[in-house]
Amino acid sequence: MSIWNLQKLNAFIQDQVEENINLDYKAADALQKTAGKKTEISKDVSALANAAGGTIIYGMMESSDRRHLPEKIDPVNRIEFSKEWLEQVINSNIQPRISGIVITPVTIDDSSNKVVYVVDIPQSETAHQAADKRYYKRFNFESVPMDDYEIRDIMNRPKHPDVILHFVIERKRQREHITGPHYNEWAEYSLRVVIRNKGKVVANFVNFHVDLPPYIMSDDMESLQQSDRRGDCIEIYGDNTVRDIIDVQLTQGGFIDKYGPSRFDPVLPGTDSRP
Repeated sequence: MSIWNLQKLNAFIQDQVEENINLDYKAADALQKTAGKKTEISKDVSALANAAGGTIIYGMMESSDRRHLPEKIDPVNRIEFSKEWLEQVINSNIQPRISGIVITPVTIDDSSNKVVYVVDIPQSETAHQAADKRYYKRFNFESVPMDDYEIRDIMNRPKHPDVILHFVIERKRQREHITGPHYNEWAEYSLRVVIRNKGKVVANFVNFHVDLPPYIMSDDMESLQQSDRRGDCIEIYGDNTVRDIIDVQLTQGGFIDKYGPSRFDPVLPGTDSRP
């Protein structure tokens, strides 16, 4: 979970961090005790949970002439709008209740009751309904109603693996002797593509295809399963197959491993594929 403080909020303003699909800025007046404002809160929070999760910052004003960019901190009065009040509004206006929401009050001035509420919302495993009986998703900079097929897709999240690719750059030190104690030393870098299962269901069969710009890859493709230069991209293919060592044969040159046929190696929930 991210650590939120006043310095980080000011850095968002200084660096002009724009709103995106995972980040939403709300001025202090977004928190009001009217039915309309409570419905808006439920729409915005449920939309992030229904999409990819994200963060809403209550107490950050957008620029008047450059929308979606933070202009200044617009603090909330914590006496009038407490953290507990905001939690109650979220929990009582969204069905079913979203698990894992974290509200962090960031104090602006120790001598006052001015705060900014940072609400971290995880991606949910089911669809959540806002107070107006509609389902929303975060799209660009807005909370927009969802189509029926999108609602069904979200509700099926726990039934399917959630597979992503994780890219690892590996560094190996190479050494070549020249004469006596003298040698050349250099580093070689290789790209390893790891299959990561973020879901709660086993991923039995996975195949991937990645296009990479050729200038970021070297000519040494031995660490990759398969590649082919075509056009302006390097194409990399892979899957979650492995070959088990079934025997070791002794020869004049040493030992040689004998492998069995390729088989799919399931990627368990919350784990990575084998190297």
